[in-house]
Amino acid sequence: MDGRPSVGGVRLIAWVAGGPGVGTLRRALARRLPASMVPATFVRVETLPRTATGRATVESLSAA
Repeated sequence: MDGRPSVGGVRLIAWVAGGPGVGTLRRALARRLPASMVPATFVRVETLPRTATGRATVESLSAA
């Protein structure tokens, strides 16, 4: 997830590779997290971009 500045403050963006649909994921997170921690936007990607050491890179996700 990434926090991006927006007009009303910071909004969370979640990049999702595989797993359940966005609606299912949003409902599951809403049951477990405070509303301020549920991502405002979900971006579905084929795979998460990784560095040579296997870590996901926020910079690469931001360009997706």
